[in-house]
Amino acid sequence: MPNGSFDMGPLPTAMSSQAPLFQVCVYDSSSDDPSTAFTPLPNIACMRIDEREGPFPPVAVFEYLLDDNYAANYGWPSQVEQIWPIDAPPNPYVVENDDRLVVMTVDDSGNTSILFDGFAQIPQADIAGRAQQATFSAVAASWREWDEPIKGRFQRDADSPDSDPESGPTKTDLPCRFNPSDTAVADGNKGGMIANCTPDGQDVGESDDTTSHPVFLDPSIETQGGAKPPNTLWTISKACRYLMAVGNPDETYVNNPDFSVLTDLLQAYFPPSGSGTISPGGDQTADIVIRDYDASDKAWPDAVAELLGYAGFGCSFVTTSDDSGLPSTTLDIYRKDALTMIAPKQVYLQSAGGDVSSGQNNVASFHMVRDCKDIINHYSIESPLKQVEVSFILAPLYTPNQSDTTPGPSGRGQYLKSAWTATTTATIKRLYRWYGMDEIGLGHYDIDSSTWLTTAFDFSSVFPPDNNGNPLYVKRARPGSSSLISVDQDGSPLKADLSISFDYDGAAPAIWDGATGHWFKVNGGWDLLDDRLGIRVTIEDPEQWGSGKKANDIRGISWWADPTTLPMNDPGGNPTNGYPPVLRLTTVIDDDRMLSAIADKRTASPTQFTRRRRADARDHFQYNRVLANSMYNTTAKDKIARDDTPLAQAHAYQLRLKTEFPPVSGSIKFPFVTDYYQLGDRIDKVVGRDINLQTNVGVGQGEAADYPFVVGRSRVLLPDLETTIQLSDHRASGVNL
Repeated sequence: MPNGSFDMGPLPTAMSSQAPLFQVCVYDSSSDDPSTAFTPLPNIACMRIDEREGPFPPVAVFEYLLDDNYAANYGWPSQVEQIWPIDAPPNPYVVENDDRLVVMTVDDSGNTSILFDGFAQIPQADIAGRAQQATFSAVAASWREWDEPIKGRFQRDADSPDSDPESGPTKTDLPCRFNPSDTAVADGNKGGMIANCTPDGQDVGESDDTTSHPVFLDPSIETQGGAKPPNTLWTISKACRYLMAVGNPDETYVNNPDFSVLTDLLQAYFPPSGSGTISPGGDQTADIVIRDYDASDKAWPDAVAELLGYAGFGCSFVTTSDDSGLPSTTLDIYRKDALTMIAPKQVYLQSAGGDVSSGQNNVASFHMVRDCKDIINHYSIESPLKQVEVSFILAPLYTPNQSDTTPGPSGRGQYLKSAWTATTTATIKRLYRWYGMDEIGLGHYDIDSSTWLTTAFDFSSVFPPDNNGNPLYVKRARPGSSSLISVDQDGSPLKADLSISFDYDGAAPAIWDGATGHWFKVNGGWDLLDDRLGIRVTIEDPEQWGSGKKANDIRGISWWADPTTLPMNDPGGNPTNGYPPVLRLTTVIDDDRMLSAIADKRTASPTQFTRRRRADARDHFQYNRVLANSMYNTTAKDKIARDDTPLAQAHAYQLRLKTEFPPVSGSIKFPFVTDYYQLGDRIDKVVGRDINLQTNVGVGQGEAADYPFVVGRSRVLLPDLETTIQLSDHRASGVNL
């Protein structure tokens, strides 16, 4: 009576079919006919194919079948020394460096499916005792996209921003730098991100939105009469389309995705006002404007992946067969949040204690971990301080004395710059030269009462309190800026202005009321104080200071030290009122608050705790206001000259969407080779065990469900067939854009 035993695996009958045939071939890319393009290599076996999400070409590992019988009958190499040397004799069964190989499957009907297309690059020989092995690795054809880094940029002529000559935009050696930042925070509102992209709707090849793309444009273009310049800001969609179009124009090894879908795909989504849930079709969207990013000397896939990864998007190289059966690789770009259009897939594992024969299984092993400690569900944007342009009435930051008008070294002579020595005191150097607002109460001279006051100036009219009356500014030094927010008719920033009035009889220091007094521009002989809000007289003799209306018409010592010397008329012929002259400074100062761009914790975040982070954007987003009293504001009301809050808010929303759910990572192994689970797929459930892999809450309130994504795949062909997928919803942090 025969004896024996057998083990029943967990696979149902339908999944126990004959293993597919795998074939390794040399691929001749110059042939368009599959019957001649592939030359089989029967002595080469593919051991495994590894794929990763991101700008990482797949890698395949191959092994030579070393057998003396095959060597004798077919001429196959059977020894390492016939394979390894770089100068080994030519042999049709020896793969040489840079040979292009394809791995394909052939089903029972003769249909082929391509699993890998790449170039042999890394041979390896192993000899130990009586054993030897010859293997090599091949890198996918997409690796050729790293052969040529990005050099320079394509730019359109500044005098024709909407069109190109017949030859197209000009190739230059200017850096491929998108939205460069400027340290000038209030340089006529040109600081922060500088737009250097062509106008919307004026792409290269605009007639075909599947391939059209913008190019660079000179950021310094100015317009007349305050018209909006043609330059636009680069968004993630624009920058990615440009990088792929100019970095991969021939699409020799990799096909670019359809550009027409990228603008809608690469958007920031956020709940409508008053709602805390995100759901497809019910959300608000905004373009994701990228911050200063230089792609120079990078391979275009790296640059694209960095831009996508920072905002929580994913990409991967996908190799398939085209319609004619030849290999085709495409860069696939997709969202990595709950709003992706990728339908979730399931894996199958029989219920605990279930009957093996009836189990719906395709999983050999399952490992998963959810890490809630890495949740970031509240983002705020750190911007430069808000800035405001104001016209101030300055007070003397010294105490005048009538005796200072006396000629000689003990009187006027001591205030000449040429008379100063190493022992000259700071007090002497400030007399009749320093005028300011005394914002921290160090002291100023009150002309009306002829007294020295140490009361700090009240800025509450510039920085109003909140609705509860709480102050929104602190008493601190606020040096003025030499550049204004206001611009001239050509769009160039105006400079800080100092004017003098001989009939202004209001308080000093003060905010100018926007109307009182006759004013005359002081064209020179002064500069801004470095450490406080005010000016200093810089000429040799402050008594010989000219306003520009008439030469030497400001007697800088006499008029402040002895007001009785005032003339009956000012330089413009207007009667004076008997007061000393008053200086008015128009400049820009910092607020104590940044613009408000906050993405609060949503109800969908599966933790009771709020975990906050700030994104540094101090050299990008701005908020600039021109006060109604500024001499250059003719509207009689405050004017918002620049408000980047919507751009910063979209940035905060996208960063939150990227990190507000717990990262899930793990692996699932299948005891067969499958293409069903692709990079970028979502896995929502382990059917049979009824394990829900959802990472967010609030689905019952309309929130779109979020699941982990497939970010890696290994297909093992030898010694046993298996496929392992890596799961994660870690969204690459990328560079700080």
